Amino acid sequence: MVIVATAIIFKMYASSQESIASMEVMLENHFALVKAGNFQQAYDNFHRDLQQRISAEEYETGWMERIEKYGPMRSWKIHTANKSSNLFTSDEEYDVVLFIGFGADKEDFVRVYHIWKIEEGEIRLKYSGLHNSASNSSTFDVF
Repeated sequence: MVIVATAIIFKMYASSQESIASMEVMLENHFALVKAGNFQQAYDNFHRDLQQRISAEEYETGWMERIEKYGPMRSWKIHTANKSSNLFTSDEEYDVVLFIGFGADKEDFVRVYHIWKIEEGEIRLKYSGLHNSASNSSTFDVF
């Protein structure tokens, strides 16, 4: 029984580490575009559901307002990342909570929640919001 439990825990840990490594690559690509000011290219990686919620112009405007308020984006770090599958549709998604740092003198951090959907071999940002750890909920805001 202990061996089975150990094997399950190890598999869960390995899967979690694989998810984090996969997310680091996706997020590095996404935030490299944002840092370079290539908002349209970052937007092109949005899932069609997210593109229906926000236009490319609104996305760029949101980033420009954020940078004006907090300063330039300096860093990002994954807090948690999990890969999951919908039991009914078999859709696969990555759920990620990350910290994004802003500012020139001292960093101000925001906690962000992302859902990246895996669809037909492509990974697209489906949802983004500010994450409230107290209530474990998020408020729509695209990062």
